[in-house]
Amino acid sequence: MFVDPEGKKLKDVVGAQELSAFMGALDNAAKKFPGGKPTFWNNTVKSAAATKKKVAVYVAKEGADPIKVTMKLNKDLGDRKTKLAWTWETGTAKVLETRGLDSAPGVVILEVGEKEGEVKTLGKVTGDDPKLINQGIDDILKGATK
Repeated sequence: MFVDPEGKKLKDVVGAQELSAFMGALDNAAKKFPGGKPTFWNNTVKSAAATKKKVAVYVAKEGADPIKVTMKLNKDLGDRKTKLAWTWETGTAKVLETRGLDSAPGVVILEVGEKEGEVKTLGKVTGDDPKLINQGIDDILKGATK
C-alpha cells in the first residue's frame, strides 16, 4: 500500500509483480505527492549502475523516515537528481564503514565499471546543509571529468 505523508492511501499493489511493474506503480503513486515528481531512487547500487550514470549513494541517519528523506532530497537536490543514478542506505555502523563515512547523512559518488563489482569511489560529502551537499556533489563531479 502506498500512502502520502498524512497517511492517505494512494494505491494498493496486491500480489507478486515484476520489478518494472512495481516501479511503475511506485512512480505513479509518487506523482500524487506535493510537486508531482516521480521517484528518482534505484533500489540498489547494482540497479543504479545499470543506468550507466555515476551513482550517488545517499546515506541517511539511522531511523530516518524514508518518505521524509525522499521528499527533502527531491526538493534540495535540483538538477543533480538527473545527473546521477540515486540509491540510499540507512547509516548503520556497517554502512558507514563500508561507504567510508564518519557520520550520516552523507552522499558517496561512485563510478561503476563495465565488469561486475568494479566500483570506484569518486568522492564523499557529509552534512545536513543542502547548499554544501550540492556544492560538494558538483565539486566531485567536476573532479571526475578531469
